[in-house]
Amino acid sequence: MTTATPSRPRDLRLPAWWLGSLGVVLAGLWLIQIHPLASGLFAPFTVLTAQWTAFMLAVTGLPVMREAATLVHAGGFACEIDVACTAIIPAALLAASMAVFHATPRARLMGIMIGALLMVLVNQLRLVSLVWLGVHAPGYFDVAHNLLWPVLLILTIGGYGFIWLRITRR
Repeated sequence: MTTATPSRPRDLRLPAWWLGSLGVVLAGLWLIQIHPLASGLFAPFTVLTAQWTAFMLAVTGLPVMREAATLVHAGGFACEIDVACTAIIPAALLAASMAVFHATPRARLMGIMIGALLMVLVNQLRLVSLVWLGVHAPGYFDVAHNLLWPVLLILTIGGYGFIWLRITRR
């Protein structure tokens, strides 16, 4: 009688160069956030993000005035959307992570496109909720902005990446 040996799951360990590449990408994204040229270079993205946020807030019944990338509510709450407020950094991090995994070019491209769209949608939900909190419950704004939403973004990007990895590894 022969016994079937269970098939081993594919080895999901990452090569050392992957970690180094990810470090370079993270350092580049950090520089983009702090470098003064980034604000000018990414201004179209920040303005577009502010436009979408103002539109979504108006649809929900909370109109705001927009001046470039600054949103102002009649009640006095104001916020400026900068490069760190856009979905560029999470989407770039996701794309860099997916680009180094063994997958077909089509699977990578589809994963990056869907992931970038997911990051934009979740980020827009984040911005709308933060402005809403700033207007209606300003005491919760800092906790949501500095703790809750960063954790939710990390869980979203990590969860999506894990699901994509599991699907492409079949």
